[in-house]
Amino acid sequence: MTKKIILTADMKARLDAASGVGTGPWLEDQLNSLDPRVFMVIEREMTYAQDVPVNTGIVSPGAASYSWIKRDKIGAVKRIAGEGKDLPTVDVTGEQISATVEQFGAALTYNTREIDAARMAGVNLDTSKADAIRRAFVENRNHVCYFGDSKTQKTGLLNDSAVTKTVAANGANPSSPLWAGKTVLEKYNDIKAMWVRLFTKSGGKVKPTVLLMPPDHYAMAITESFNPDGTNVTLAEQVQKVFGLDLRPRPECCKDNTFEKEDGSKVTGGVKVSGTQYNTGLMFESNAQYVEYLIALDITRRGLQEVGLAAFVPYEDRIVGTVLRAPVAFDQIYGW
Repeated sequence: MTKKIILTADMKARLDAASGVGTGPWLEDQLNSLDPRVFMVIEREMTYAQDVPVNTGIVSPGAASYSWIKRDKIGAVKRIAGEGKDLPTVDVTGEQISATVEQFGAALTYNTREIDAARMAGVNLDTSKADAIRRAFVENRNHVCYFGDSKTQKTGLLNDSAVTKTVAANGANPSSPLWAGKTVLEKYNDIKAMWVRLFTKSGGKVKPTVLLMPPDHYAMAITESFNPDGTNVTLAEQVQKVFGLDLRPRPECCKDNTFEKEDGSKVTGGVKVSGTQYNTGLMFESNAQYVEYLIALDITRRGLQEVGLAAFVPYEDRIVGTVLRAPVAFDQIYGW
């Protein structure tokens, strides 16, 4: 059993009253062998840049908002007689859609003693702290990608109201949409139904490339096998072979996961439908024509500022977040 020892200066100087010299905290500290290695806490992977094309060059860092225009062609030809003058009109319509550019910030602080000690030791005081602050910014970007930002009414991949959401079909035994009770074939049919919906409603133009799913569902997909055409394959292998889909485990898809932002706000994973939280899966074509993650200003360090006997180093970034341009390129399932 490991024990965390925190010794004050007084404790180190004090002898053990009960048994005399040699058994007090001071000796315990001296006999402790400190491992020179540093062990970091295992952190979950930030995946927003894997799932969505990231664009850092289209939005000006000084912009307060970003707009894009959606074009649509309307009208058709019709049969006419002779020099008919009742020709139908054909036109192009346009809709301008806007999103705000939001600024996020954090800072590192150092006291003068830390700065002097680092200078004397010849070490770079920024290295480990800079890694920590970059991690904080990337976690925020990841959160905005999947869930948006409620304070600015932004939505993300998993909670965009424009994306069609369909409850998963029930399995035969038991009669439930949960994957835990479904056969491999029934799970395959869930994925097949999503692919068919996307292909049909887009007129065959959308070619899904990605399926985000809860990690436990992914574990089932890569370990459970069946025999659909005379060959024993895993569910993941069959989905890749038939549909060309990349299955990706994402904790954000799981209703039992809670994610906390740096400001203390929390969001529950999965998707909420009619007031109930469900596990969810999202299938889409990861194509910049359909969806992008827009960054106006990458993580930037500003000048060091002195505040009393401390140094204050501010960092910021500015992001639009997930811009979903074509809901028809997405299909979301829930109830797994």
